[in-house]
Amino acid sequence: MLERIKEEIYKIESTGIKVLYACESGSRAWGFESKDSDFDVRFIYALPREKYLTVYDFKDTMDFPIDDLLDLNGWDIKKALRLFSGNNMSVYEWLNSPIVYHERDGFAEEIRKVQQDFFNPSRAIGHYLGTAKSTWNKHLTQSTFNIKKLFYALRPIMACRWIIEYKTVPPVCFQDMLIEPLIGKEVSGRIDQLIDEKKFLTEKDSSSSYNDLRKFVDAQMDEVSQMDVERSGCNDKELIDELFRKFI
Repeated sequence: MLERIKEEIYKIESTGIKVLYACESGSRAWGFESKDSDFDVRFIYALPREKYLTVYDFKDTMDFPIDDLLDLNGWDIKKALRLFSGNNMSVYEWLNSPIVYHERDGFAEEIRKVQQDFFNPSRAIGHYLGTAKSTWNKHLTQSTFNIKKLFYALRPIMACRWIIEYKTVPPVCFQDMLIEPLIGKEVSGRIDQLIDEKKFLTEKDSSSSYNDLRKFVDAQMDEVSQMDVERSGCNDKELIDELFRKFI
């Protein structure tokens, strides 16, 4: 699959488009993939410079057909930097993914240098808490539930706890968030057990064996909802424009 991903990137660049950065963004990057998980590859690209000299809007994403193994999707650098400056957490997660497939010109490294300056804890918590609540309401209200969806609520709620405690961009890898002072030894141990079990499950497997973790998510959502986190983060548009001009 690594060779296939590299081949897809080569095909894109052969058209004159620069792929500045490509990474894994899904459960494999988060550290709790199932045995049948696909590969969620996300990339940031730059068109030839003259393509940006237009009065007209143009398509700023690259979408590819999804098959059983590979989900490949890209954002134009202009879109990615605009969303980065607005604290879109998807961009932050891409830039900090532990699985990097491709990078050129030091793009991601350059953006990481300023990510903490732009990071807004309050806005990030709003994103992650909203994700946890949405997953809960759609998939976790019953005592028997899809294991994958439990992770999709556990991870964002732990991201909230990390941000509240440290005021920094949370780790992408889920297990790096499992600091015992944040959640306690018992909960941490149960999550480790669930991660080990999920490796042998499929994406569709359900269970009622982890209701304690489901209830933990519910309690944490209520607790986080009542916390007031100070807003911060700059919005230096000139710096973003400088980065844009540097990499196109």
